[in-house]
Formats: sequence, C-alpha cells, structure tokens
Amino acid sequence: MRVADIVPVKAIAPIKGSEDFKSFTAVPFPIAVTKSRVFSPWSLPRLNLDLLPCLDVQGITQLHTLFTHFHLEFTDRERHVENKGKFDDILGVKHTIRSIFASFTGAWGTVNHSFGFLQAKDRNIDTFIFVTGLRLDLADHSVVADAFVLTLSEDLAMAGGIKALDAVEEFPLLKITLVEEELRVWKQLLPAFAERTRAGWQHGIDCKYLSQKGIPSHLGFGVDPLCHCGRGKKTEEFLKRPEWTPLAPFVTRIALSPLFGVPYLDKVLSYVKPVVEEGKRQCDVCKEGGKPKLLTCTRCKRGTYCSVVCQRADWKEHKVKCKIV
Repeated sequence: MRVADIVPVKAIAPIKGSEDFKSFTAVPFPIAVTKSRVFSPWSLPRLNLDLLPCLDVQGITQLHTLFTHFHLEFTDRERHVENKGKFDDILGVKHTIRSIFASFTGAWGTVNHSFGFLQAKDRNIDTFIFVTGLRLDLADHSVVADAFVLTLSEDLAMAGGIKALDAVEEFPLLKITLVEEELRVWKQLLPAFAERTRAGWQHGIDCKYLSQKGIPSHLGFGVDPLCHCGRGKKTEEFLKRPEWTPLAPFVTRIALSPLFGVPYLDKVLSYVKPVVEEGKRQCDVCKEGGKPKLLTCTRCKRGTYCSVVCQRADWKEHKVKCKIV
C-alpha cells in the first residue's frame, strides 16, 4: 500500500467589499448579489429539497413532538412582547409559519394544503402558499415544507395567471389575516426561501433583481417580491395535485421552515429550564426522589441516585459513561 504524499494547499480568499454586494440591505433575510450574478441567501442555509427525506405526515402518531419543536422558535424577548399584548412583525411571521405546518398536518383539525395571505386592511388575498409535503432537514435537525408561492400582482395578470386562478375549481383554502407590517416581512422572506432551494435553473440576464440592483426591502400589497426566473420550474411535486395544474407555470418553489433565534444573541430555552431541572431530580435507577436528598456521583457529577443501594446497582453500566466523562 502506497501512502500519497501530503501536498500543502494555499487558498487565497480576498475580502469582498460592500460594493460587491449591491443588494445587501438592512432586512432580516437579505440575498447578496455579486457583480458576476452569484446569488447567496445571507441568513438562511441552502437546502436541496429533492435530497431530503420525506416525512409521512399521516404516519405521525405524536404530532405534539413536532410542535414542541416549533415552540422553540420563540425567543424570550418575543414571548415577553407577546405577553405584554404588543405586536412584533417577526413574531407574527413565526406564528403564521407554525399555523401553516399545523394545518397541513391536521394537528388543529381540518387538513389544508393551500393557504392565502389576507390583507387585514381591505380583506383581499395577496399571496398564495401551496404545501406539497414535509421533509426532514437533517443538517439543521429540523423540518421544512416543500412549498410553492404565487403572489397576485399586475405582471401576473399580464402573464395570464389571474385567468388560471379563475379556471381552477374551488379547493379548500385556509385564509390567514396579516397586518401590513407582517406582510412586508413576508415579502422580504419569500425571495430568501426561494433562493435557498434554487436548483435546476439560473437567474437570467434580464432578472429583475439585477435591473433593480437587488431585492427591494419595502414591497406593499399586490407587488410580487420574486423574480420570474424560477416561475414554473421544478414543479413535479406541485403537479401531483390535478386541481393545481393550471397554476403550475406561475408558481415558484420555496423551502418553508421555522425561524429560530440565534442562541448567542437571544435566550430561547430559559422557559423550559424548570422542566429539565425537574427531570434531573430523579434517581437514575428507580426514578424516585431522594431519601431525603439525591446522591451525586463524585467523579462525573452527572449520575444521581436516591440511595447507595441504587448507586451500587447502577455502577456496572454507569462506570462506562463515567470513564468517558
């Protein structure tokens, strides 16, 4: 057996200046666009939806486990704001995402696959979300919805999309009311959800992101935040529902996922500490409380026992873990 020589490799990575990222603006979910037309979602990881394992929603017998995961979206600051009865646009987006997942899985009763964002001001639908399935995001230990988005806009009408909507027979649609501030955040978020899963297509030289020198940070009702480059691409999952077929040329695929806080910036688990501590106040063997107090392994400080009898009974198994520690 021949061992290959180790050859040192030197990588030169010049630091990019702000002029190289024309679209980097003060928005929560920016997409950086370089001069060479390289698009990079700044705060969301890329996902190849086609490679992620599908989640059998009907086979989930413990949906509460899934939604315990969703509860961890909310930081302590956001929970404090909510408890005070105040509004936060990002908090509203997180609640809407959880509602979409809950409705799709049937956790809250009726199962829905299509959703409409209803503007609170005039009660008109601005955006449609169509969910085709759930997938496991293995890298982030989370779950992601394989979904498609369609925004009602003037350019959609010119392309024939409104006629396609009229041609579709009535299908169940869960309408979710959004205030203007939350709708604005969704307009910033949808391009990032689309870009993070872009595969099988490229942005063209006539992409509106390029002509606008980036993705606008302030988009109102009736304005499509997405470019047209991804319309009608990778719609195989979408076409599995015949009633949606007329809309296939006008939808864009997105990876819809929960939005978690950044642990080193926001506390996100303090409200579950009492539950964790309660679990630690049990004997590792008999699961009873201390007599009168629990004993702790003097070496690893992790094993807890109600008595010397239980500690001795557990020593054969515990000593392996204790050595590792």
